[in-house]
Amino acid sequence: MSMFGDVLKRLRAERDVTLEEVAQAVKTHKGYISGIENGKVRPPSVRMIEKLARFYKQDPKPLVRLAWVDKAPSMLRSEAQEFLKWIERGRPGPA
Repeated sequence: MSMFGDVLKRLRAERDVTLEEVAQAVKTHKGYISGIENGKVRPPSVRMIEKLARFYKQDPKPLVRLAWVDKAPSMLRSEAQEFLKWIERGRPGPA
């Protein structure tokens, strides 16, 4: 399961755009976008996330955070998810 992919899929559905339209906008292949959305490939680089954020008119930081959680090693993933929840509640980061 990919939280990042789920969010991208939801954003694409809300905007009623095709995989091809997204891929063309961010200069990649629709199969790659599909793989991300379906959790078959790991979330992309920060650079690609920034392109996707611009396309979807989103703040890239929350998307990067989701990607970071998805990329966390399985033994740390639950801790990464808890950290994400903590950040989302508006807690300041470590000094």
